[in-house]
Amino acid sequence: MPKTAAVVVAFRPNNAVLKSLLEMLAPQVDSLILVDNGGAEVLANDPQVSALLTHYLPLGDNYGLGYALNRGFAVASADGAEYVFTFDQDSDPAPDLLSRLVQAFLLLKARDSQCAAIGPVFYDMRQTEK
Repeated sequence: MPKTAAVVVAFRPNNAVLKSLLEMLAPQVDSLILVDNGGAEVLANDPQVSALLTHYLPLGDNYGLGYALNRGFAVASADGAEYVFTFDQDSDPAPDLLSRLVQAFLLLKARDSQCAAIGPVFYDMRQTEK
């Protein structure tokens, strides 16, 4: 299996929701990176959570999603990750999402060598229609 990393960006998160996400992702990836745009310090210092994380990147301020993702990608790349998955603090992925994404990517890449990225269908629970 190729080396994988998950980058989770947090800004003033609901700690219970973020902890649940990190618990879901940790067994699915080789590297779990939490980029803190502000407000996740208490959770990151929780021993149960810190044990899940490969890296905790406190930015000290909210520099925006793009900056946070770039910092996470840099760490994932340095760790040798071949596949990097990105998540917001309130994402709720299926337990097998990451392995299915890798499989789908490999299938698409075999058909089209220009394929560089894929992603899941986005669903906002605040909306009434899918």
